[in-house]
Amino acid sequence: MKRCTYCPDDGIEADHVPPRLLFPSPRPSNLVTVPACSRCNRGFGEADEYFRSRLVARERFDSSGVMKPIYDATVRSYDKANAAGKTRKLLSEIRFVSAPPESSWEGVAPSMQVDLPRIALVVARIAMGLQWAHLGKRSPDGNGATVFDSVHFPTPLLQERTTMVQGVFEYGRRNDVGPLTDSVWWMRFYNDAAFVVWIGPRRDEAHRFDLEANVSPFS
Repeated sequence: MKRCTYCPDDGIEADHVPPRLLFPSPRPSNLVTVPACSRCNRGFGEADEYFRSRLVARERFDSSGVMKPIYDATVRSYDKANAAGKTRKLLSEIRFVSAPPESSWEGVAPSMQVDLPRIALVVARIAMGLQWAHLGKRSPDGNGATVFDSVHFPTPLLQERTTMVQGVFEYGRRNDVGPLTDSVWWMRFYNDAAFVVWIGPRRDEAHRFDLEANVSPFS
């Protein structure tokens, strides 16, 4: 019996990496699955939907072309009978700030004050799943994933880059970072929001994932 990719329990189910809902239909043929326990696999759904909706809500999101089915699916998810709580949560995160020079807004512009640990949880889980898929092993107990904004990350240092769907999701990795690091992952969603994930010894044993994130991809 394989162990869960994300915790010490048995991996009796298959978790898609990245989550299927991040892609338009038909899903890419190179979407991988990794072993996961029932608690982890079934506990990620709301976080995945939150992650997608906040990426789609950004002003820079292009709702045409390959991204249109993703946009439409996100909008439909807010039309469901049980979506009132999600709508209230979304509206509660909107703030109005001074519009930056490059914005299409004048004077003031809406800005998302997102739940960054929730965003980072999804990104960390994807990195840990990709590590299992590429290296054939889970991160040792006691290790975790730290998520950073990738604005200054030198992508030429990556050993390998993979595009699952052009303009939707691409990622790269590096494994020979040092003795205290399992791997480093760079990933970009929807041709814009990008993150770096460092997988190694966890700095805060009180949390399953040791998370850091910068608000800039969502400002």
